[in-house]
Amino acid sequence: MGKWKFLILVILVLFLALGAPTICTAGDESVDVRPRIGLALGGGSALGFSHLGVLLWLEEHHIPVDYVSGTSMGGLIGGCYAMGMSPQEIVDLVTEINWATLFDPNIPYDSLSFRRKDDRRQYPVSAEVGLDLFGGGVKLPPGIFSYQVDLLLSRLTLPYSTVRRFEELPIPFSCIGADIDRAEAVVMEDGSLVEALRATMAIPGVFTPVLREGRLLVDGGLLNNVPADVVREQGLDQVIAVELTSATPQDRTGLGVLMRVINSVVTAGSRRTREWADVLISPAVEDLGLTDWGKVREFIDRGYQAAEEQRAKLEVLAVDDGTWAAYLAQREAKRRAIPVPDDIRLQGLDQVTESAVRIELETILNQPVDVMALEAKLLELLGTGLYESFRYECRQEEERTVLVVTAVPKTHGRAWLNFGLALDAELLNGQEASFAVKSRATFFDLLQPGAEGRLDLRVGTEPTVVGEWYLPLLNTSFFIAPVIFADQKNLSIYRDEARLSTYRMLQGGIGFDLGYNINRWGEVRCGYRVAEQKAALRVGSPNGLEGDGTVSRVQLNLEFDWLDHAFLPQTGGRFRLTNTWFFEAPGAEEPFGQSEGEYFFIIPLADRNSVFTRVASGVTWQGDAPLIQEFRLGGSFRLSAYQAGMWYGDNYILGSIGYLRRLTATSFYGQDLYLGLWWEEGGAFSRRPDRQTDSVISIGLLGFTLLGPVKCHLSLREDADPYLYLGVGHIF
Repeated sequence: MGKWKFLILVILVLFLALGAPTICTAGDESVDVRPRIGLALGGGSALGFSHLGVLLWLEEHHIPVDYVSGTSMGGLIGGCYAMGMSPQEIVDLVTEINWATLFDPNIPYDSLSFRRKDDRRQYPVSAEVGLDLFGGGVKLPPGIFSYQVDLLLSRLTLPYSTVRRFEELPIPFSCIGADIDRAEAVVMEDGSLVEALRATMAIPGVFTPVLREGRLLVDGGLLNNVPADVVREQGLDQVIAVELTSATPQDRTGLGVLMRVINSVVTAGSRRTREWADVLISPAVEDLGLTDWGKVREFIDRGYQAAEEQRAKLEVLAVDDGTWAAYLAQREAKRRAIPVPDDIRLQGLDQVTESAVRIELETILNQPVDVMALEAKLLELLGTGLYESFRYECRQEEERTVLVVTAVPKTHGRAWLNFGLALDAELLNGQEASFAVKSRATFFDLLQPGAEGRLDLRVGTEPTVVGEWYLPLLNTSFFIAPVIFADQKNLSIYRDEARLSTYRMLQGGIGFDLGYNINRWGEVRCGYRVAEQKAALRVGSPNGLEGDGTVSRVQLNLEFDWLDHAFLPQTGGRFRLTNTWFFEAPGAEEPFGQSEGEYFFIIPLADRNSVFTRVASGVTWQGDAPLIQEFRLGGSFRLSAYQAGMWYGDNYILGSIGYLRRLTATSFYGQDLYLGLWWEEGGAFSRRPDRQTDSVISIGLLGFTLLGPVKCHLSLREDADPYLYLGVGHIF
């Protein structure tokens, strides 16, 4: 009997010993019995703002998220959430962003180098194509340059840029790209976070692709727009998927067909992922557009309402207040501050530029990265025109924290074409209109690093060809620039506002300049030009014009430009001074000198208003200028109620003051439109005692489009017929 008692006792002890872990485990599970939840956020450009409404609803109802995966805009929103930002913080972020300008590929005018400012003024058409010097053709960029997107993503991800595995974020994360070479969806869950977010947003034909770890990636929406399957593969208990469906484009031609194809592919891919989701949330956004960036609040409301409609399925995933507080505390504890780098690495810059930039950026080391100072320097580098974009991040390498700045070169190479249109026509009294299509080919590092070749071609009523080789001296701001040129100009002779004749002036020659770049604000150059000139009568009768012969001159130019826009600035100014000494010119009895200066300044006022003033003057300060070299007034913004060239003389003076009212609230392609009202006073004369001036008042519309600046204005003066101008290519 004793043996049985002993055996029973042993069995009981073993049972308790073996059962104890089970009881403890059960006890642990009672503390954490909630299912692990994953979230899949679909792509959809502006429709992606709907994700914020869903996130707000989930947090209000205490539904924790243990894993996030997203595509395209879903990747951006999901990435911000995974980095520990609350839904409200993300809402504040997206409402502060000026989405209308975020996708503008043009570098701000005041950040451009002086030579690039000249490109923008002379050749304002937004399209830029590369030149294939060996293939003899052109190379179109694969998408718009996205420097602002890259800088935004770098700024957002900087605190977590030392994280190389995205599972270490406050919420484990991944995003989806599409490998366009292998036709494969790529799950990005480690490596560079900024590159991953940029790749998942690389909409084909809109943004340039991203080369990441040997793969050329674009927006993952092409192959997996709602990555519910990726979330399911993490072994989670519940998968919530948010699908965004846009309206099918009705246009059945051209771009409309392409958009319908892309929409069909994305929609079909989204349907295949539905089977992986336990809860599918589909915000009703079919009536909103993919580019409705200004409707953030409306998208958020649609997302919130869509989550509310799934309340029955979602509420079972909610946790109590204590569990929710512990979840938030755990997530908050994983948030990181901006790193403190102790070294810097620059990638993609030439050796000379890298050395200069390194010296400047070393001042921001050994302290939290000064993002504003860093991005200001990167904008200055972008202003040289050599790079598409920049990305920056910090990396942990052994015991060092390294700030890595990566320059993204332009995909169409270091030689490209810029374009412009020029139209000047007076529609009521005009006897002649001018029109031209023009282009500039720019060749960087031509025969020497830092050198730059230019070839300007203008085809139209006044054809022109100009070639220049810009050569910096010993890596300084000094330069030399040999020039060759040939052009045609049309010169009309008037008497008492009646045109007597028009001449075609042909000129061709060579020149040489020595100059100095004054940062990105200005340039001074002194040069010599010699050319052969020939005059041919086109209209009217001969009037004794002497136009055939040699023109030889030396010229000193000084120019500053600190405007914030090439054509319709809101602030800043521009100053130009030219001094010319003519050794010889057809019709001149002796050498003579001329000076011409112009100052333009604009001041912003409240509520999209501004005022501008412009003062210009020219003087012949020794000898008498022949008719061809005399100063001329008339035409748009140069005494607008007179025909172009109607006033002429050895000297002139011109002043104007005006008011501009911006009629559009945002600035994006084709949406810049201003109402202008201005007054002009001026005149041209041979001797100062003989000077007379006249007054003109004008009102018109000024705008900026994809084809460059446009203007249409009506100009009036006393006792004369009105003048109506239409112009493309320049304004002031």
